Amino acid sequence: MSVQYQQYFPNVQDDGSEIVRYENESLPVKTICSSWYSRPRAYINHWHTDLELAYCSKGHMYYSVNGEEVKISEGELIFINSRQMHYTYQKDTVDSEFYCLIVHPGLFDWRVSEKYIKEVSSPKVPPYIVMSIDNIREKQIIDCVVNSVRANSKDENGEKAFGHELEIKALMYKLLMHLALRVQNMDNPLSSASKKKLETMRRMTGFVQKNYAEKITLDDIAEAGIVCRSQACELFKRYMNKTPIEYLNDYRITKSTDLIAHTDMSITEISLACGFESSSYFTELFHRRMNMTPRDYRNMA
Repeated sequence: MSVQYQQYFPNVQDDGSEIVRYENESLPVKTICSSWYSRPRAYINHWHTDLELAYCSKGHMYYSVNGEEVKISEGELIFINSRQMHYTYQKDTVDSEFYCLIVHPGLFDWRVSEKYIKEVSSPKVPPYIVMSIDNIREKQIIDCVVNSVRANSKDENGEKAFGHELEIKALMYKLLMHLALRVQNMDNPLSSASKKKLETMRRMTGFVQKNYAEKITLDDIAEAGIVCRSQACELFKRYMNKTPIEYLNDYRITKSTDLIAHTDMSITEISLACGFESSSYFTELFHRRMNMTPRDYRNMA
């Protein structure tokens, strides 16, 4: 793999968590303002230690969090806590817009914010919380997310406003304060058995994400989770609504979309780099998942 393409193959931590790539490592905040259908997306179930918040400003959107479907309607925000398996997806043809914010806990001065970070990411806090703009306290959280996304955006010349780093950092501390207030005295009903199953899923999905470019079997995935084949299939069905091999192929397709859109690698090169043994099989699965061929997807860029 050429060095110039390495950015499209993000690393995974030893514990299987995704490493979120930040534009500015000294300001680990990632913001997205997007709408569905500007380009088909291939999101895949993943998890990371970073906090994630997504606000729906138009239409609605769907999230899967630890296997549970959550619909986020216009005017609502979802807060996804650290280490939760999740992804967003399209389910219908509603025109939707959303603001997304991902922030690494390392952004905050630990000496100042340790107790607030612990409050927000405590095991007592549920895996996700849905908030509404109609609630005064929750609206303050939503405003922080929207204003952070706007502060981090570029103008028509491709430049960000002077001082945007300071504005974003100030908003992040304000966001942390409001989140800590919001989650006080909450109680996570997740049982110890469910927590154990989720930890097994983290190990298996982490194994797939680290090794998807290699030949992987169902036995390999089950071994990574320290469970038998049937247990692995049951857990993937419960939390992903798909088989382990289907998840593997979906993850490979997801990784291929960046290479198709942003590199000049051939379709055959991309299929091999993403773990497929033949470009024809890759094209078949890609069409099934994205409703278009890899070449059609490239032509949309």
